[in-house]
This record gives sequence, structure tokens and C-alpha cells, in this order.
Amino acid sequence: VPLLDATGDPVNKGWNLEVWRAEYADRVKSVTTIKAWAPAFVSRAEFEVVNMLCAGYAVRIDDPGFKRMVAERGETSDGLCASLREKRIAAVEAGEFHLLTIECGCVILPDGRFVVGENVSGRLHRWLAQEVAKDKGGA
Repeated sequence: VPLLDATGDPVNKGWNLEVWRAEYADRVKSVTTIKAWAPAFVSRAEFEVVNMLCAGYAVRIDDPGFKRMVAERGETSDGLCASLREKRIAAVEAGEFHLLTIECGCVILPDGRFVVGENVSGRLHRWLAQEVAKDKGGA
């Protein structure tokens, strides 16, 4: 009996599939882990780009304001684009950023870290509530 391992690929808008034959099931157990969902921790520059996109603004990589902001934050355009794509938050197509989420949320945590994540099911809000409870000693 084959086993199928599937992961979503929002950049290519599809699925990455891997088939495991039953005799390799012991290998699947050794590589399969269940990890609690968490939003993407992002830099200030990444946060600013995603926040603009969430507010409905267009962000172009050739815009002088974008280039200036990235430079002021000590990052590169290529690095920022690659990081957001790897985190499956946004990608650039035809020189313009596009969100890869349905309902993205942007949060600045009390400790000053920046997080962004999908919230269409409310999971960003639930994660945030758990973090706040931890900070208050409740979890």
C-alpha cells in the first residue's frame, strides 16, 4: 500500500507530492513530524511590505520609495523578495508583490518582533492569544 505525502506549494500554485511504498513506512515515521503552526517571523522591512499589501497598496520592486526603505533597513531587494517567498507570504510577479495568503494578518508582538500569517481560519488570532497567555503565565 503506497503512502502519499503532500505539501502545498503556493508559489507554483499546486502540490508537492511524494509517494512512499509500504516497505519504506519505517522511513516515513522517522521523517514525519507534527509541528504546531506558527506565523512567519519577519524583519521590519518585510513587515512593512506585507502591511502595505494587506492594506491594498501596490508595492513594486522598482519603486524608488521601496528601494530606499529596503536600503534604510539594511536589506536587499533580492533578499527581501526571496525571504517572503520562502515564508510563503508574498511573491513578486512582473515586478509587483502579491500576497500568497487569503487573509493575511500583521502583528507587532509586545517584545518588538514582527509576525505575519494567514488568518482566514482565525489561526493567527488563536496563536496570538496563546502567546499572550504565555506572557501572562497562563499557559
